[in-house]
Amino acid sequence: MCFFGFAVKKFAKIGLSFFDSPTILKSYLEDDITFDNNLIAVLSSLEKDPQALGSNPLFFLLNKTNEYFDSFKKPLTDEYSIVNVIDSAGAFGYILNLAAAKKLYQYLLPIRFAADEWKIFREHGAIKLKGVIPPVVGLTDLNLDSSIGNDRTDERTELDQQHRKKSFYTELKLGLWRIFIRAPLKKVKH
Repeated sequence: MCFFGFAVKKFAKIGLSFFDSPTILKSYLEDDITFDNNLIAVLSSLEKDPQALGSNPLFFLLNKTNEYFDSFKKPLTDEYSIVNVIDSAGAFGYILNLAAAKKLYQYLLPIRFAADEWKIFREHGAIKLKGVIPPVVGLTDLNLDSSIGNDRTDERTELDQQHRKKSFYTELKLGLWRIFIRAPLKKVKH
C-alpha cells in the first residue's frame, strides 16, 4: 500500500484508515522519486524480515541517510543491508511497521513538526530509525523545481522551541548514548 504526499499533517489525516488495513508494513513514496531496479526485492525482503514484523516501532528509510552506524549493519539481500540511522533528512521514501505507525500517530498529534524530523522522533523514542543501504529511492530533477524550503529561514517560534525540548530523562539517556555507544562505534557520514 503506497501513500503519496509530503507532510506529517497528511499522515495524521489518514492515520485512522492507515491502521484498518491488515498489512503489517506500510510504505510511503513521494511522487517525484526514482526507484532502484531492486526496489521490489528490497520491499519483499523487508516484508519477511523478523525485526520489521516485531512489536518495536521500526521506521525504515529507503532514501539516502546523513549518518548511520556501520557496526550494526545487518544483511537484507545480497546487495542491501539494514543499518541504524543516526541522522537523516528527507521524507520521500520509507517503510514503517504497524507499531511505528501507531506510535507516530499518537506522538505527532497535535501537529508540531516537519515531516522529516527523524532525529527528533528517534531521540524522543517515538521510533527506532533504520535505513536501507545503499538507498533504493532517489529524487528526480522535478524536486529541484520545488519551492518548498527555497526561502527557508529559521523562524521557529517559542512554541516550536518548547516542542523540541527534551525531558531530563531523555537528555540523560542521550548523553549516556553519546558517550558509551555513539563514540566508540564506526559511523558513516554522507
